[in-house]
Order: sequence, then C-alpha cells, then structure tokens
Amino acid sequence: MKEQALIQNSLLQYPYVNEFGDGCDAVVKRNGLYVKCNNSCKDSYCKICSLNLYLVNIKERIVGGFTEKTPHNFIKMNCYKKTIKKMGYTIRDLKKQARHLNLSLNMDYVEEMCKIKSKHKTKKVKNKQDVSIVNDTDDEDEPRVVRGRGRPKNQNVKNSDDLIDALIQCEDQDDNDLEYSDVDEIIVEPFEYTGNQDEFKTLSLYIDRNDIIYNNIGDILGNYYPKLNMIVDRFA
Repeated sequence: MKEQALIQNSLLQYPYVNEFGDGCDAVVKRNGLYVKCNNSCKDSYCKICSLNLYLVNIKERIVGGFTEKTPHNFIKMNCYKKTIKKMGYTIRDLKKQARHLNLSLNMDYVEEMCKIKSKHKTKKVKNKQDVSIVNDTDDEDEPRVVRGRGRPKNQNVKNSDDLIDALIQCEDQDDNDLEYSDVDEIIVEPFEYTGNQDEFKTLSLYIDRNDIIYNNIGDILGNYYPKLNMIVDRFA
C-alpha cells in the first residue's frame, strides 16, 4: 500500500509528522533523513538500535539538528523538500497521504533546511554636495557650465532569444545544484566476510571506517559487529 510505503521510507515519520508514534525511540537515518525508528520493541529501543554504540534518543532531535548528542558521522540535515522531489513526491502528495493515515505534516521540520532568500539591502547614499552647476570663481569672464545630472540610463538590448537562453541556463544550474548538493565522498576498502550469514558470502563487500558494509553498487547493507562476526541491517 502506498501509504505504508511512505511510512517505511521515513517521509511520514516523526518528526516530519506531528504524531510521535509507537515503537523504538532511537534516531535512525533513512533516505538521508533523521527520523524515529518505530520498530516494535518491549522497552524504549529495538534489538537493532540497542546494539548501536552511538544511539541517540529521538528527543534529542530539534529543528535543524540535535540538542547535544548527535548520530555517528552527522554533519548536517538534508533538505526534506529536495529528498521528496528526488523520490518523485510533492508536499501536496504527502499531505494527502498523511490525512488518510490520520497524520499531519510538521512544517517546522519540513522546512528546516530550506534556503531563505534574503532581500537585497539598499545601500545608504551619503549626502553629497550638488556639483551639477559649477562656477569658475577664478575667472568671472568664463561662462557658467551646467552639467547633466547622473549617468546615462542603460538600456536592455537583449532580445527574446537571449532571455530564453538565460532561463534554460538557470534551470540547468538548479538541477545540477539539486543533484550534487548532498553527495558526500565515503572511503571504503574490500571486506572479506567470514561469518555464517549465507546471503553475504557470495557478495562483493566493502567496509568504511565506521564498520558500515556496502555492496559493489554502493548500497548500504548494514553494520558489521566484529565481536559477533555479523552484519546487522540497521534499517530492518
């Protein structure tokens, strides 16, 4: 069901909705968004999150970041609106689906990383002496010189083709900014798995400095725990 898919992929999870929800209270990163885990559990945290050495409670989450403790490798929040655009959704789509689930979007978090265009500050013009009329006091015989005020007005000589080209360049620049703004370089090295999980034995695996396991196309498979010799899917 489409509504359940939206919940599972974090777009309709706390704090991006006002409803706190049940289940695990840990912060997890899904689709680049830091949200409440919500996995079923008996206590405050599910079995997966309780193994996380860098566990952060969702109550630490505030608009734009965290109060004190932050998740491992946290740098900044991703823009919610850019994320849903990449996934093919709009705010209107999410509001409609949220109503079907008796949920409501928390716009403070939805817009927490939106760029605010500041108004151009008007420059203060110092009072200057009017020199448009110049008198030559040294030579009374010289005629009075009257100069025109200000600079000649610049005229826009662009034609319609120039305007169309400029609009296309702006759209291309916006798309490029959207595509590459959230890309971070991660250094990994080949990883040879020696555990008993059959699903990982035949895969080409890679590990980063935080013990996060990736496959050969860059998908995150889970966290590796050396003491258990296990790969645990943290998004399960």
